[in-house]
Amino acid sequence: MPSQPPEAETPARSPEPEPILAEAIPCEPSMDSCDAPSEPCEASMDHCDAPSAEGVSPDNGAALNRGFLRPRLLAFVVIIGLVTPLLVARTLSPSTHGLGTHQQLGLPPCSMRVLFGIRCPACGMTTSWSHWTRGDWWASLRTNAGGACLAFVAVGIVAIAAKVLWTGRVPEYPTTYRIGWAIVAVGGITVIDWFVRLSQ
Repeated sequence: MPSQPPEAETPARSPEPEPILAEAIPCEPSMDSCDAPSEPCEASMDHCDAPSAEGVSPDNGAALNRGFLRPRLLAFVVIIGLVTPLLVARTLSPSTHGLGTHQQLGLPPCSMRVLFGIRCPACGMTTSWSHWTRGDWWASLRTNAGGACLAFVAVGIVAIAAKVLWTGRVPEYPTTYRIGWAIVAVGGITVIDWFVRLSQ
């Protein structure tokens, strides 16, 4: 009987590797990210910077409120601090001596006049304001030139403060720069006026 040819051996198949499922590797948040728990890398981290439902986070909202109210509060204090003495000066009768009007409020006379017999640079300031609030600006200048100029500057500052109180915006640098120099000029005028009166 003829012998059958040997069957070809089939090569052994190596086992197929099992598919590796891609696992989501958690993202480690950076130092300036929010405190939200880490999420898979497929998720965007933009949500960390997303605002709250009101548009701003509570902390940022409080900071904005403080920044919005602080200029208004300061402006209100400035207005009260400048309008009050002007109103008080309006209620007083200007002294015919050109000074001493403040004594109608129960205040003592000028210490420099009492101790040294000469007027101080601020002598006549209240009298000057009393004339100024009545519209008699020439009498205000003759009484104390620095006081009259200071009254004009005070009204200008009140107008600027009223704008800040209405808008909540801080005045720009040129405005504050002019206010500063105006106050310095008033001081210079007051000292010059004082020397002129002492020499008379």
